[in-house]
Amino acid sequence: VASRPLSDVLSVCYFAYYPFVIVVPLFLYARGQYVQYQRVTAVILVTFLLSFVGYVLIPAIGPHKLFDATRPAALDGYGIARYGYAAMRDVTYEPPDVFPSGHTLFGVLVPALAWRFYRPLFAWLLPMGVGIVLATFYLRFHYLVDIIAAIALAPLTWKLGLWVERRVSAWSSVEDLEFADARSD
Repeated sequence: VASRPLSDVLSVCYFAYYPFVIVVPLFLYARGQYVQYQRVTAVILVTFLLSFVGYVLIPAIGPHKLFDATRPAALDGYGIARYGYAAMRDVTYEPPDVFPSGHTLFGVLVPALAWRFYRPLFAWLLPMGVGIVLATFYLRFHYLVDIIAAIALAPLTWKLGLWVERRVSAWSSVEDLEFADARSD
């Protein structure tokens, strides 16, 4: 089932992923909420890291590369989707990068981070997050298993990111104390 208008809308969602990931940390930093900024940034960095670990451990090529010949014309939309798809297709570097779906991980996590750390953004980010998740499958960039795995990994990346942030904060506090002691000598 493909629809030209839906293809264009979901293509915008799919490619909006890139600025989407940094919206919450930018707002927190701009508001001077530095502790929350550090927590959110740690979750985001751990999420990227776990995505890349998945790509290495379970190398797979996306359906947009394997099943290109059977792509319905309606998936090209009225223009936006066609150009976005062409950009993805023409990337010369073709790493195995579909398991788990990083787009889905962030499509789930970013609205959740907004809900937890800066609620006014939640209402704006949730529709885009849902659109990103739907786009990954609808536009044939990921398999269903990639999306399911990403949704299942989201709580782990959240907890691991917060754990990393606590460890780094504790470590830097000790280092700051040692530096202050050395200056007073």
